[in-house]
Amino acid sequence: MRFEPIAEWAELAARVPARLPDHPVVPGRPIRRFAREPALRGATGAEAIEDLYRRYWTMKGCSAPVMREWTGHGIATELRIEQQLGLSGRRQIERYGVAGFNRLCRASAPATMTPQDVEAVWGTLKQLYERGLLREEERVSPWCPRCGTALAGHELARSYEETEDLGLYVRFPLLTGPLAGQADLLIWTTMPWTLIPATLAVVGPGLAYVLATGGRAGDRPVVLAAGRVAPALGEGARVLREVPVCELEGARYRAPFGFVGPGSADDPDGDPSSWRFVVADGFVKPDEGTGIVHTGAAYGPDDMRVARRHGVPVVKPVGPDGRFDARTGPYAGLYIRDADDPITRHLRAAGLLVHSRAHRHAFPFCVYCRTPLHYAAAPGWHLGPDAGNGWTVSRERYWGTPLPLWRCGSCGHTIAIASRAELGALAGADLAGLDPHRPYVDEISFACASCGGAMTRVPGVTDAWYDAGARHARHPEPLDLACGSRSWLYSVDTVARLVSGRDGHRHALRPPASAPRDGGGQVCDVSRWAMFDEPDTAGRTLRTVWNTAVFFVTYAGLAGWTPRTATGRTVTGRTVTGRTVTGRTVTGRTVTGRTVMDRWVLARLAETCARADAALSGFDPAAAARCLALFTDDLSNWYVRRCRERFWAGRDEAAFATLHTCLVTLAGLLAPFAPCLAAELHEKLAFPPDPAEPDPARVTSPVHMTQYPRPDPGARDGELCSAMALARRLTSLGRDARAAAGIPARQPLRRATVTVPAAERARLIGLREVVEGELNVKAVEFGEPPGRRVTVKPDFRALGREFGSRTRDVAAAIAAADPERLLARLGRDGSVELRGFPVRRAHLQLAETPAAGWQLSADGPYAVAVDTSMDRGLRLEGLAREFTRLVNDLRKRQGSRPGEPVALAVEVVRDPDGELAAFLEDHRAAIARGAYADPLTIGSGPSHGPGEPELLALAGGQLHVRLSRTGARARP
Repeated sequence: MRFEPIAEWAELAARVPARLPDHPVVPGRPIRRFAREPALRGATGAEAIEDLYRRYWTMKGCSAPVMREWTGHGIATELRIEQQLGLSGRRQIERYGVAGFNRLCRASAPATMTPQDVEAVWGTLKQLYERGLLREEERVSPWCPRCGTALAGHELARSYEETEDLGLYVRFPLLTGPLAGQADLLIWTTMPWTLIPATLAVVGPGLAYVLATGGRAGDRPVVLAAGRVAPALGEGARVLREVPVCELEGARYRAPFGFVGPGSADDPDGDPSSWRFVVADGFVKPDEGTGIVHTGAAYGPDDMRVARRHGVPVVKPVGPDGRFDARTGPYAGLYIRDADDPITRHLRAAGLLVHSRAHRHAFPFCVYCRTPLHYAAAPGWHLGPDAGNGWTVSRERYWGTPLPLWRCGSCGHTIAIASRAELGALAGADLAGLDPHRPYVDEISFACASCGGAMTRVPGVTDAWYDAGARHARHPEPLDLACGSRSWLYSVDTVARLVSGRDGHRHALRPPASAPRDGGGQVCDVSRWAMFDEPDTAGRTLRTVWNTAVFFVTYAGLAGWTPRTATGRTVTGRTVTGRTVTGRTVTGRTVTGRTVMDRWVLARLAETCARADAALSGFDPAAAARCLALFTDDLSNWYVRRCRERFWAGRDEAAFATLHTCLVTLAGLLAPFAPCLAAELHEKLAFPPDPAEPDPARVTSPVHMTQYPRPDPGARDGELCSAMALARRLTSLGRDARAAAGIPARQPLRRATVTVPAAERARLIGLREVVEGELNVKAVEFGEPPGRRVTVKPDFRALGREFGSRTRDVAAAIAAADPERLLARLGRDGSVELRGFPVRRAHLQLAETPAAGWQLSADGPYAVAVDTSMDRGLRLEGLAREFTRLVNDLRKRQGSRPGEPVALAVEVVRDPDGELAAFLEDHRAAIARGAYADPLTIGSGPSHGPGEPELLALAGGQLHVRLSRTGARARP
């Protein structure tokens, strides 16, 4: 076994496929269906989630086939071709030719919908049409003037951007009612162009209105909401009187423009009183504008609703391209958002402009071309329980599923078609070879069954979002997991409910917004891991796994240990000649000599297997990643660190077998998340090469084809895990105490005293050696630190929150109490009454000090005190350990391999206290063993031989050290 440390993760990706290949469905295995939003092809987040769950389900014994995507239809594809051809908008596309345009759209997306796919969508639309769920109606929808089509309301969820528009305060002079000729309505708008088709003025039925003058209004009074006087009119405004809503309702007003509508030059015979009057409706907001809203029936959902309720005519002076039509005089041909300046100039000249200012707000933009949207009324086809509610599924575009609706030009009879065969039967032609896209399907007509007139296709194509939903709606079962944007998930669910009466998916995950992109879907393990764990720690977690494996392989190689040498058999996947590899056995032979650390890490491994599996099966990959990251930290920074001398010794089979089990199992747990790293670990660890002893039974199936790791029930030990967690908490306190005393970690100390609640003391007895080793003390004692004194002070912040003005009285009671008795009673009862006040532990601040020569660190009922006194023997042992570290650092700088013997010669140069020579003599064997020094020469040698000796500083003295490689074989 041999690992070469890697410089870049890309080296792994070059050797191991980062995406799971497709596998056939295996009869008898449960099938797991995953779907990813087609628009997310190449999006790292979505593709990583898909790949993760296909790997996981495969390892769980399920079939997880690749579901062919439907891609290419829709405005996004059309826009790419428009940009390629230098076109913009529907008119230029039609001049270019729909056939040629769609041919380029098809070529740009070779994985697009086939005729059979189009027929599948037709089938769902026919079903909905015949059930009355697909209806035609003129309704107000978001409209893109560049694309020339309506958009679905759910597409707006990701289309808003912060932008700045011109806000105008405008007068509407009252023509009728009690205030006729005396006052004006004051309205506010951030879309000045809507003043041209202004339909109604709307007030809130529950709002208070006033007549005000002064400020920006000058001498001419205006009517507005009482709460908006100061924001709208500014300083100097004054209220003359209240104006009840009933005084305003029904009053007619004069709009700033009269180009269109009843009574205009466009409609001279129309009744001017049929529109432009005041109505009340609840959509008016009291905290915005002036509390009076003007509406244009064709240009807002609320506007249309209110206009229909009051029978007001709908005028539409704006074309599909967002430009005013010829009826609007000087504004004809002007793009609506370019009309702000001329409209403002007109209002100012007419004396109708009270104030103008820039206004920042969230505004919708087209999700495809980023053009500002506006609402507009247009005929279209809509889904929903009734014609006025639901989803606009038709698009006035070209590259998409054509609406399968044919209508008679004479009598209006309309039918839906489900297939080319059905269409051919009606047309009396064989249409099996027909491309059911525009313009070819537009050419098919047939006789009306009702009147004999010509039936032609209704213009338009379906929303590509509907296509995405219909892809899965006809399947008998929901998707097990869907991954995509909110709009795509909405599509999948909505179509499935309408068509099949069920949800579209059982579980959904949205890809991380910050995930990097890679056009080929080949993303390195670190990037994948960062999607589910903290991005800043992703590389550290996986490198820790790799470095732990390198450590294992290095020292297992030095010791000559492999699973084969341990058992005579090769580990193959998750089984060994039919026997499962468990935490306590390797290939059928019980490993003896397990230490408490071995049993603990195997218990943590079993716990991690169970938690990671539960998190993934519960569709929470982030929780699974956190679980694996915690185990990786435990394995490296606690198990390996505490047991490293067992590996250095090279004779502890239990240590090698335990770490091997952990790493092989961890490779399986990581396989869905980090496929490259997991495959490399599994290949090197589960299948150690041994050319000298070929094994025909050796199976080299990749980790992704093995069984997902299951927890070993015999290894689970919740009590041990809990006890080890307590031991680690205590050692953390002990390290804090050493640091506070300024004592280096390698300096041994005589003893430490550990204080824990009596009920928990028994749990630590078996871990005493672990605590001693981590704290680097000769002995651990349980009990109170010698001379420990506790000072109790009141916590004024905590007292103030609970006792308020009585805080000083409670603090005085605490100060007067005996600290030891107070703490004893609190530990027993949880609360103590002092002078009538209930006092709890949270009300106190504790300061603990040990006797001289001790350093204490405490956390609640837990405390560790270390004996900081040192005799000469302890100091010499500490110097020997520090010297060994310096020599090993020198070994690394000079390129010595781990375990490679070197000749070490040491000479004391300066030794003020005589301790350098003493530790070299007293700890000669330990230094030679720790530095792999053979021979170790003390007192002479560094001044003789090749090269310059290294000068090392230690404890105020200096030593000359020379290392030379002996050429001997590396050993543990």
